[in-house]
Amino acid sequence: LRSTAPRPHPQAFAALQGQMRSAIENQKASPPYHYGVALNSALYNNHPRRGPLTSELIDSMSLEKATAFYKDRFGDAGEFRQNSG
Repeated sequence: LRSTAPRPHPQAFAALQGQMRSAIENQKASPPYHYGVALNSALYNNHPRRGPLTSELIDSMSLEKATAFYKDRFGDAGEFRQNSG
């Protein structure tokens, strides 16, 4: 099963990081982006979870940490329950 045996792909992870960096650079050229950053900063008192995505955050991403997080949360599908709503 994919959920119990994830296959990290370093090249895909690096490509995603590159795409995210490009998107950030494109967004920075837009005045509404800067308005949104300022608005979120004021509304949420510079809370780290409400800040903009930055190149530094992308650089701090780790495929190993992401894989470990995934395995911790989804490694045992027996804990999932089906809603019979």
